[in-house]
Formats: sequence, C-alpha cells, structure tokens
Amino acid sequence: MTATFHGGFSATVTARDHTVAVDEPETSGGNDAGFMPTELLFAGLASCFALAIGHAARKRDIDVPGLRVEVTAERPGRELRYDRVVVSASADMPA
Repeated sequence: MTATFHGGFSATVTARDHTVAVDEPETSGGNDAGFMPTELLFAGLASCFALAIGHAARKRDIDVPGLRVEVTAERPGRELRYDRVVVSASADMPA
C-alpha cells in the first residue's frame, strides 16, 4: 500500500494495480472526492468479515445467499474518535 498526499485533505492509495481516492467531505474542509480514511478502515473490516464468513461457509458446503456485513461506528458527541464499533452480518438463509 502506498498513500500519496495531494494537499488539503486529498490523497490516493495504491495497491497492486488499484487506486482509491481519499478525501474528507466538504463539511470537514475537503472536496468529497473519495472515501474518508475511516470509511476505508471500516470497509476493510466489513469486507474481511464477509470473506471470512463466506470462506468458513464454503468449507462446510453452506450457501450464504445475500450475505451482508455492516459496520457502524458511533462517536461520543462531536469528538473525532469512535467509542463503539458494531459489526453485524445477515444472509437470506432458508428457515
């Protein structure tokens, strides 16, 4: 992974042949030209969890149609930190 700073709140992150734009929303001084850094952090958590569930299910010959993993984070008031991160998973499993 390589992050290249472009000034202000803008950067690009590259890995292998992929590039992701990183920026802050306009309300935080950025141009909203990409994901916020914390969104990328939580995207990594959600995707890793989803792939792990899919892998474990596949090893057991279990189908997990519509598997979704959602990550939500809560800040204490207006502080620029998170005090609670919740990871939840759901799938359209037959009863």
